[in-house]
Amino acid sequence: MIFKVRLGHIKPTVQRGLRIVVCESSKGVTVESPDCVRVSKSNDGAPPVVVLTLSLRTVLNSNTRQSEVVGVACLLHPQFPLDKPPPAPPYTEHFCVLTKPSDTVWPWDMKTRLLQYSHTKLHKTDTERALLGYLLSRIQQLDPDVVVGHDLLGYDVAVLLHRLQANKVPHWSRLGRLRRTVMPKINSRGGYGERTALCGRLACDVLLSAKELIRARSYDLPTLTTHVLNLPSPDPLPDHTAVRKMFETSDSLLRLVSVSMQSCLLVLRLLCELSVLPLALQITNIAGNVMSRTLLGGRSERNEFLLLHAFTEKDFIPPDKLPRGK
Repeated sequence: MIFKVRLGHIKPTVQRGLRIVVCESSKGVTVESPDCVRVSKSNDGAPPVVVLTLSLRTVLNSNTRQSEVVGVACLLHPQFPLDKPPPAPPYTEHFCVLTKPSDTVWPWDMKTRLLQYSHTKLHKTDTERALLGYLLSRIQQLDPDVVVGHDLLGYDVAVLLHRLQANKVPHWSRLGRLRRTVMPKINSRGGYGERTALCGRLACDVLLSAKELIRARSYDLPTLTTHVLNLPSPDPLPDHTAVRKMFETSDSLLRLVSVSMQSCLLVLRLLCELSVLPLALQITNIAGNVMSRTLLGGRSERNEFLLLHAFTEKDFIPPDKLPRGK
């Protein structure tokens, strides 16, 4: 929703103390009275958004039996339209950050091979903590409006939060836009902690969107690639054991980078082919809720909003919502 404000009543906000947001582009204004604010009737359309697509690679630590992040592939588009056909190509920048498992070493010729690798921007770190810190700094620098992934809220964000906590990485709240110090509870009911960690950014899980928009025998990435994109089924993504073996030689390790970037591109192409963001925007305008909730599914919640608006238009009093479990 776009608002119009009388220019004579706008005053800049004076920042006092610590900023409550981590993004640099946040600006605030104050108005003398709510009567100065009106809903805009212009049909300029929705502004473009910054879309960041993530794809994680993890290994299982043999000592702690916990997953460690060893690679993150990223694709970025700074002007992704919400009410127009998707751009071609759907990204303008790509990079991958890589580290080794804590109980292994780099291949002996890895430094030379990295200098020769030119398919994407590859950043090598020596520890998982350095990888996570670099990823947070890049997210703050790029300041995405939408974060996209396959099983983003079911796995990726939970793993990132767990490893940020285990490595005691500062400024973990850069995942979102709200400066916070207390980390949310991970694996909470309904994924509430994972959603609040991305506060200020739209979390677009292609897995959840595909379940709502299409019917398929499975919603894993290879099946969706065949069913939606009409492409040959790609090789299954390497599991924890296969990822660990890829660190034995530089050739297999660079192949892991290529597989990660390819899976990241497939997720982005699924987002475009299913028109996830334009459909979510249209549904949000119809239901009158917020887009972050629309991207999570929740058809019953949207029906509830439609009923609330219908009651309001008829000047009826909406019935009280029953407590959970009654």
